[in-house]
Amino acid sequence: MNFYPIHVFVPPNFLKTALHFLFCPAVNVRMKISKKNIALSLFVFVILASCRNLGLKLGKEKQSFQFAGYHWKTKIGEERQGPGNNKFSAQAANLRVDWRGYLHLNIRSSDSLWYSTEIICQTPMGYGRYEIEIKGLLSNLDPHSVLGFFTWDPKNFGSQANSEIDIEFSKWGYPLSPSLLYYTAHPVSNGKLNLERMYKSPQPTTQWDGLSTHVIEWRDTSITWSSYTGKQAALENRTDYFHYSYRNKKRLKKLGEEESNAISVPKPGEQTSARINYWLLLDQDQPLSGKCPEIIIRDFRFEAY
Repeated sequence: MNFYPIHVFVPPNFLKTALHFLFCPAVNVRMKISKKNIALSLFVFVILASCRNLGLKLGKEKQSFQFAGYHWKTKIGEERQGPGNNKFSAQAANLRVDWRGYLHLNIRSSDSLWYSTEIICQTPMGYGRYEIEIKGLLSNLDPHSVLGFFTWDPKNFGSQANSEIDIEFSKWGYPLSPSLLYYTAHPVSNGKLNLERMYKSPQPTTQWDGLSTHVIEWRDTSITWSSYTGKQAALENRTDYFHYSYRNKKRLKKLGEEESNAISVPKPGEQTSARINYWLLLDQDQPLSGKCPEIIIRDFRFEAY
């Protein structure tokens, strides 16, 4: 069952008006309003206000939530973390699920600091079909930002290069970039790009404005990516397709002084799962345009193979 936040609208001057009714006998007689009912209303108002204030204070402590039938945890903390050496927040300004069950992602500033967003599915996943439904003006993505949908395992860097398979939307720092959509199977770089492990969509950036669906199909011998306009992953709606095979050369991943094993198609680990993030590029403390558009994730689906 999904639980969504309830927003209570309190009319302006409510408290002042309620107090006036409570302590003015003449008004109470004319309006036939019970002091008991007014007092009860004030009590409810105070409780709601207190809850709202508490929620604001504890916003950064929100650790988990339900979305698309799965339990997700959030990346949070004042310390800078990867990707991109960002600060991450789970405040409602950055992350919320609306009454329809849609996930809203934002990059927002607070006290002159910008906070990115990342969520981590708590269901272990491996080989299978990963599908995401996105709505937004993706052509308006700030050049310093990245929207990512990917698999990741925090415990198997050495053996499987973190089992990372990506779908990413970004202009990679170039405001006039003609491309926006990228598919990658890590390790994708070790000093130079391993071009056989990546795909750059030839579609114009405006192709992804509105509603689109994106799929990763991960098997032990191959990975296939595909993208579609609209919410149906139907062949007639497909705009992009890329297939990567185990026959490609094995590559290794470097992390500082550490190196992973050389792999072709990564294998899943015990903690491999899906993640979604919206973040700023390395060494970019703020969006180039000063703002980032809100992205809506309408649905996420997984089918094990």
